[in-house]
Amino acid sequence: MKSFKLKSMYYAPGYSDMRGGGHSASLKQTKDGEWILVCNDREYYNAPTSVITYRVSPEAIGEFEDFLRKKRIPALSARPKSRLFATDYHPWSYSIEYSRSL
Repeated sequence: MKSFKLKSMYYAPGYSDMRGGGHSASLKQTKDGEWILVCNDREYYNAPTSVITYRVSPEAIGEFEDFLRKKRIPALSARPKSRLFATDYHPWSYSIEYSRSL
């Protein structure tokens, strides 16, 4: 597998209720090069959104990149797309941005 460098990741679990709650987490670098994890939580559609930011060590990022390599996660981008579509459900969402090295 070709080498890569993590740039960011976004995750949101799926929901099947009509209350409008939500959760998401983004892993990204600041302008200063520090890694942060930003978690957004909301119980229902008009509730306030709670935002908590955590600092992430460079060592933890390295371990996460190793995990992604070991599990061959970048290879999943080539899997076929599903033709199923549900309108009353927010599907699970994962987005990983990385740069590849040759």
